Amino acid sequence: MYDSLRDSVKASDEDLYIVSTKEGSHEEDLAVRIEGVRKGISVIFGSPDKDPDEIAKEEGWDIDILNHYKLNSAPLQGVRSIRTYEALYITLAIMNSVIFKVKRF
Repeated sequence: MYDSLRDSVKASDEDLYIVSTKEGSHEEDLAVRIEGVRKGISVIFGSPDKDPDEIAKEEGWDIDILNHYKLNSAPLQGVRSIRTYEALYITLAIMNSVIFKVKRF
């Protein structure tokens, strides 16, 4: 367990971070980013009140220093934010589909 988002990111060594945010793009360009991944991918979710970039800013660092892709998993959600567990299922389903297409198992 980590005390902050920064500590969690520092402890990982991923090629790509998927940042789940309402400010992100949809999945169109995600395949291109995933193609180059060799070590791994981490997905960063926010809290009920804040997106990951807002959390990082409060901790005194900029999430843009990471090799990341900002993904809006539910662009037509119709609400200010969705529950983390909803974002988790939606994001993992999107990633599964994209990885399957890219890696051609």
